[in-house]
Amino acid sequence: MKRFHKEIRVSPKEYNIKEIDANIEGDCLSIVMPKKAKSNPIFADQLISLKHLYRRAEIGKRSRAVKVIAAVSLEMALGVFLALNYSKNSSDQPSKT
Repeated sequence: MKRFHKEIRVSPKEYNIKEIDANIEGDCLSIVMPKKAKSNPIFADQLISLKHLYRRAEIGKRSRAVKVIAAVSLEMALGVFLALNYSKNSSDQPSKT
């Protein structure tokens, strides 16, 4: 039986110390050292950015719809105004006979 001695420094900030596991199968030593999960600040920033873009797009769609409704309403109001003025002007003029 062979013996060896090896020390590995493990940072408790990086690894889950309580979950480190070692197994020997034949002449092979296997060590499992699971790392702690890190929150990814870049991913969080990207997620916030995507939410912001989505909201801007929704606001853009709403403002386009409001502009279209306003334009149609103005056209209808102008049409009614012109129709009323045209009918008043044509009825106010005396007929030539």
